[in-house]
Amino acid sequence: MRLTPYFLLVPCALGLLFSCAQTGTLTGGLKDEKPPQMLSCVPANYSTHFNSDRIQITFDEYFSLKDISKQLVVSPPMKTKPEFKIKGRLLSIRFTDTLQPDRTYAINFGDALVDLNEANPIKNFQIVFSTGNTIDSLETSGIVWMPSTTSLLKTFSLCFTMAMPTACR
Repeated sequence: MRLTPYFLLVPCALGLLFSCAQTGTLTGGLKDEKPPQMLSCVPANYSTHFNSDRIQITFDEYFSLKDISKQLVVSPPMKTKPEFKIKGRLLSIRFTDTLQPDRTYAINFGDALVDLNEANPIKNFQIVFSTGNTIDSLETSGIVWMPSTTSLLKTFSLCFTMAMPTACR
């Protein structure tokens, strides 16, 4: 008895048909628990002799700014807040206020910069630059005492600015 090629193809085709697709639930992979990471900053973070009206920061993943109006702290304070524009993985910061000469500026985002899908924040992300020759440390030490409460504050921001001379008031 001679076997025809079609006789062998039918069992093979049926075997492939029933073994190709298996039903199941897609997991989507592991949960993203990492916040975005800064890849580059133009000009570089902690740069001196800053004389531009914008900063551009590139991140390794898509992100958003969550509650930026509540989280943002600019030191020294500006009359008008910087403008933020997101395009893909790029954050563009444009200053609408004139930057003072020989000043160190710090832009602290708090927890506002988060990844797009899981909202993982970059904790206390900040950009620092100086319009002069040096970066001020922006640090001081001491004790902050809150007379209205006896409990410790978990997080807070403390900003110092130069007082305006009495003659100018």
